[in-house]
Amino acid sequence: MAETTSPHEHEKHQTQREDTSAAAEEPIRVVSAPEGFDVERIMAEVRQLVAQRKQERIYEEPKSAEARCAFGAEWVTSVGEQLDLLRAAARLELQGDPIRSHRPFSGRFIVAWKKFVRFWVRKYTDAIFLRQSFFNSQVVAAVEKLEQRIDALEDEVALLRAQLNEVTREELHKEKGAEEKKNRP
Repeated sequence: MAETTSPHEHEKHQTQREDTSAAAEEPIRVVSAPEGFDVERIMAEVRQLVAQRKQERIYEEPKSAEARCAFGAEWVTSVGEQLDLLRAAARLELQGDPIRSHRPFSGRFIVAWKKFVRFWVRKYTDAIFLRQSFFNSQVVAAVEKLEQRIDALEDEVALLRAQLNEVTREELHKEKGAEEKKNRP
């Protein structure tokens, strides 16, 4: 079976093949849909499919380590998840992103210059970042200890409430018994 491509796919593949530096200078081109394409109908179908999949909970937010590292805190619901997020944020990455360039000829010089500048800047900033990272980890440890203490106190309060309810029931039972004795002839 022969593979067919739509004009839109052909345009997309052609754009991907173009040099990135030339594409950056080229103005944005607006491409209209070929005849016979009902864009509004297609978009309505897509919206309907997305709504259906949201109801089926197919499009749930990721709860992985990558999501924590990206600091997408809107999904955080429990104290444990908040502590995980704080632990991930406490560690500062001192290495930074790798230095690269997409330019074929001048890229080598740009990369060398950036490495030279990073080397000298890091002599002054690494100590600050290390102290900040240490502070962050100490704050997270303190928050974890406070959370453990709060949990212990909540357990103690629950135990005391149960004991209070038991004592109250016993007192009511004694009062009821004394009242019944009093009402007997």
